[in-house]
Amino acid sequence: MKLIFTNFLSAVKSSPRFFLKGFLLTIVCSLIQASVPWLVQYSLSNLSAQRDSTIVISIILFLFLIILLFIATIAFEIYWVLALDTFGGTYINEVLQRCQQKMVQADYFETSTLGTSFISHTLYANVLDIFRVIGHHLPKLFGSLFIVLISFIISLFVNKTVAAFLILSFVIGTSLSYFSRKNISQRSSETNEKLKVLYSHVGEFSEQILFTKVNLLTQYYQAKTNTN
Repeated sequence: MKLIFTNFLSAVKSSPRFFLKGFLLTIVCSLIQASVPWLVQYSLSNLSAQRDSTIVISIILFLFLIILLFIATIAFEIYWVLALDTFGGTYINEVLQRCQQKMVQADYFETSTLGTSFISHTLYANVLDIFRVIGHHLPKLFGSLFIVLISFIISLFVNKTVAAFLILSFVIGTSLSYFSRKNISQRSSETNEKLKVLYSHVGEFSEQILFTKVNLLTQYYQAKTNTN
């Protein structure tokens, strides 16, 4: 976890505008989504107090606002994806170059025992995982935490029961994350190792398709796939 946040802070220092965009877009999209239930409740309460002649106009206005919010959400999400794509190209290139440098500097005997498939999977899949966490998950997480904090502050003045519920939910969620982090990390590592083995097997099969046809080794590779 410490390594993740160290890399995150390093990425923020190198691309502060991107992370500011991600933080603000997460907040804006969350506020738009939160405004929909309020808009529905407000519209329904107003419709019940209006005359028949103005109800149709109110319904049309309500539907227009809902569609507008929906379009705005899509537009912000597209803008976020485009920003993520621009940042991703630079960040993945940077991380991949660092990994390549470390591989070259590492002991040759240790790297040779890993196998080319293992190394190529690490350089590809693991680098993408780093980008997903640093570039997407953490900005979204901090934006969501900010929304929770603002909601808690507002609820303290509006409804203390809701504030207590938010605190309880936050404590339970944080506790579950904290106590399950080792198990999640272990399972994730095991899954990653199995994926590397599977990737190696798929690479071997892809290189030996003609050999497999000639020597009727289909069942051998299928059995190997089964065990992987």
